[in-house]
Amino acid sequence: MIVFARCVASHAVGHQEGGQPKHAVVAMPTIGAIARLQLVVPLAVLAVLTMTVANVSAVWQRNVKRMLAYSSVEHMGILAFGLALGQPGAFGALQHVVNN
Repeated sequence: MIVFARCVASHAVGHQEGGQPKHAVVAMPTIGAIARLQLVVPLAVLAVLTMTVANVSAVWQRNVKRMLAYSSVEHMGILAFGLALGQPGAFGALQHVVNN
């Protein structure tokens, strides 16, 4: 255990002395954020569109089976919107699936 602690301590000291270029560290989260936005925004827009169209269609239905089908489509929109929101939304979507 003492040998492991010394190796970790010497490794940490070595990193403090070496100069890493900081622009590479800053660029990585930016690339990840752009890639995430390219996936999240279309998913969120599609989810809101799905919820809106399904709700409006369900309101005008007289057939109970079709109303239930539109309600199920609307619930899938809720789940997709939860996934688009990130980790807390994905957890909420998972709870929605389990509870329904």
